[in-house]
Amino acid sequence: MYVISERCTRSYIVGIDIDCSKLAKALKNLTNRSYYDLICSDISKLPLRNNSISSASAILTLHEVSKYHVNLILEELLRVMKHHGILLIIDKVITKFSTPSEELTIITEEAYHKSKEYSTGYKSWGVRKPSEIIDRITQFNFMLIRSNIVKVGKWISGNEFLKSWGKETLHMYKLIKDPSKKKEVEILINRVKSIAKNYGYGPHRLLIAIFRKIS
Repeated sequence: MYVISERCTRSYIVGIDIDCSKLAKALKNLTNRSYYDLICSDISKLPLRNNSISSASAILTLHEVSKYHVNLILEELLRVMKHHGILLIIDKVITKFSTPSEELTIITEEAYHKSKEYSTGYKSWGVRKPSEIIDRITQFNFMLIRSNIVKVGKWISGNEFLKSWGKETLHMYKLIKDPSKKKEVEILINRVKSIAKNYGYGPHRLLIAIFRKIS
């Protein structure tokens, strides 16, 4: 979920997601609904006033959005956030992996996003290097305060992973019409299965970065 919050004595939080079903699930978990608003909306067109938000967070969001909307989203954040507002970004990243099981967390993302692009035409921004994310955000008058790469989750066996992985990816793979593109995804899928069987899966590497709006 893309969350925007006002920093005050009692924080007022606005949750924004284009998937209304996710908002419905979030609503069930809210203990005090007096301090929340949930809005089903495209985050590249935020239904918020200029300079109205003290802090914002995008958690596991950027790699999923359209590559053509990344700049629009950052422009919208710049518009709605107050001067010196704080932006928290948490996202999956490509980095130097210590084990094949860690690298597999990125290969599965590649297989998913390629399947989606070739079957539906939707091209996501995808998983990026930490420097790419930071460089893009700082182009929009946000100053990096601090950043760190952390490991999240745990290692699981290949058998356990393969029992739950691939439903969406395999469904979209079957819808790909171009033979060469289908073969490309097939190679990725087979690579996922091979690495999982031999090395297992996880943990993830995440970038945690905090920025301040400077204009």
